[in-house]
Amino acid sequence: MITLEEAKEMVDKNYEFFKNNFDELYKTYADKFIVIKNCEVIGSYDTFDIAYKSTIVSEEIGTFIIQHCSKSDSNINYFHYNNVVFA
Repeated sequence: MITLEEAKEMVDKNYEFFKNNFDELYKTYADKFIVIKNCEVIGSYDTFDIAYKSTIVSEEIGTFIIQHCSKSDSNINYFHYNNVVFA
């Protein structure tokens, strides 16, 4: 299990990746909920719930983020710390 500090560091890196690559990501994943881990997209889903439920099967909570790749609400962040989701 990862520590809270490790989770925060991973979330920060993954969110920076999302922000810095948004235009390219949007071309491929427009209006999808994308799962980012280790600065790579590891999944793309139609809803947040499906993205979350599908990802926690194989990935530890706190090691990834789910981000809605949308121009209308690209400032919304979904951070995962332990079993808590902040939106």
